[in-house]
Amino acid sequence: MKYQKILLSAIAILIIILILLLNPKHVSSERLDILEFEPKAPELHISLTSTTEEVKAYLGQFWASDHLIYEVLECESNFKSADEDGEPLESPTGDWGIGQINAYSWDEVAQKLGLDYKNDPEDNVEMIRVVLDTQGIEAYACYYIIMGIPIPW
Repeated sequence: MKYQKILLSAIAILIIILILLLNPKHVSSERLDILEFEPKAPELHISLTSTTEEVKAYLGQFWASDHLIYEVLECESNFKSADEDGEPLESPTGDWGIGQINAYSWDEVAQKLGLDYKNDPEDNVEMIRVVLDTQGIEAYACYYIIMGIPIPW
């Protein structure tokens, strides 16, 4: 009986730790040490005026065979980096660009990395890489929608 209580307590603590680690609400710049960030030197380039096909081709330089990332980004932004007026795409919740990078969670990290993810679609794609490297695809609400799983936050 005593060991069962200890085991249950240990499991509860592990679950709490996992929830805290997987929570995408905020990433401190202190976590930058776990990133192996090296900006790619792509052959293709995109801008705020790029078409959906141009954006898909650009993304193919990074994730050519990962169809789930394409599905998630299509759900998040429909591969758009600008709104109808040509201004950088921003959601009502402060998420920016193709990767819908959340300003609250990622501004500090982006600044430390020298990335202007709000105005530069290529920097936004680099931030997608940072998000995926630090938190995985589970950082995106659309991942849960696509997989038919309740969003945990």
